[in-house]
Amino acid sequence: MIDFLRGRLISKTPTYIVVETGGIGWGLIISLYTYQSLGKEGEDTLIFASLIANQDNIRLFGFGTGEERELFLELVTIPGIGPKLAMRILSEKPTQELKKNIAEQDVHSLYSIKGIGKKTAERLILELSGRLVMTKDTSVSEEAVSALISLGYKRKEAETAVRKALSIAMSKDLEEIIKKALSL
Repeated sequence: MIDFLRGRLISKTPTYIVVETGGIGWGLIISLYTYQSLGKEGEDTLIFASLIANQDNIRLFGFGTGEERELFLELVTIPGIGPKLAMRILSEKPTQELKKNIAEQDVHSLYSIKGIGKKTAERLILELSGRLVMTKDTSVSEEAVSALISLGYKRKEAETAVRKALSIAMSKDLEEIIKKALSL
């Protein structure tokens, strides 16, 4: 089993990256949220991984967090949800939001994901309710993103601004991160 890869990020696209470790280039299929969390090409990176093999092929999937990987592994156990659809789901909703939608049995939010019909949304809730552990994400970056959203930013704009602010900030103080993000 491949648990994670630590190496140099050789290339990245919104759905696929190559990480070099020990002279081997590992190609990984990723979600959009993982893509956004990665550094620049040529930088060192750590990516959590899951190898999925079936009769037709072998694919390596990459995740920015262990929590995202665990949710992926739960999703692919549900009949009708394969790795491709699981990655689409993880690309459309942040992990915590998806877990919250499932815990609150919010069929409409799940149904709004491309490729998920009403029956599949109901199956997600039925299969995963009670199995997912909700963790309170109180990281500085998530708090800063929430603050910017409350000021009228769109989520993606807020995440981009916070990521840039974190890269230039002198400390990880929430107030400083928000100020820097607002000035960008």
